[in-house]
Amino acid sequence: MPWDLILWTAFAASNGLAHGAVFAHGNNRHPYDVHWFFAPTRAIVLALCICLNPGIGGLSAIILMISLLLMFSFWHNGVYYETRRRLDFPAYRFWSQSSTTTSQLQYSFTNRSIQLLLGIFFYFVSHENIFSL
Repeated sequence: MPWDLILWTAFAASNGLAHGAVFAHGNNRHPYDVHWFFAPTRAIVLALCICLNPGIGGLSAIILMISLLLMFSFWHNGVYYETRRRLDFPAYRFWSQSSTTTSQLQYSFTNRSIQLLLGIFFYFVSHENIFSL
């Protein structure tokens, strides 16, 4: 069972749900990018995902981290926009893109989809043990 992928996807989606609730109703008016405050939590969960693969190491672990990071935005932003749609911004959908975000890393749905597909590809590459060093 790919517990690392399940944990990461659930974390990304739950993060999107929580952030959608926090930023709803005008709570998103910050003069700075608050997304950097979320990085430590994401790093901890990413480390847990790597720890769920005790036999992986070296380049395979790096590729696994990259794959998970590539997949994060698809689920996080999609659930974020769906949450905002239900709470305060009916025009948003899973595939939406904000025009008012303070985030320095803003991706369109197309970019998020491409990142997801690349992440899935690299996820399987990382688990092939062809890079065990």
